[in-house]
Amino acid sequence: MATPTPTPSATPTATSSGTTTFSATPTATSSGTATPSDTSEFDLASLERDPGLRRSIWKYPPNVRDDIRREYIRLGPCQPQLRRDKYPATAFGTQRRRFQAS
Repeated sequence: MATPTPTPSATPTATSSGTTTFSATPTATSSGTATPSDTSEFDLASLERDPGLRRSIWKYPPNVRDDIRREYIRLGPCQPQLRRDKYPATAFGTQRRRFQAS
């Protein structure tokens, strides 16, 4: 009879800069080794703000999803700044059009 594998649990750790990191304890597999995806640490201060670039919430361990979701809510909406060199003016009929920086 196989022994059940323990699920990872997140333990919060306060850093000297005041941020909180969550480290998931590794999950033992049948061979006794830890999987690398379960040993990663999550630094809430280094979360990507842009929804198109950030990691999906479902890719985080279930026990830290609420903390990550709360951090995204605390950060507020993502308002990317459009640069003129990234979005040059284009010809539209006889006029030139571009994104307007706010």
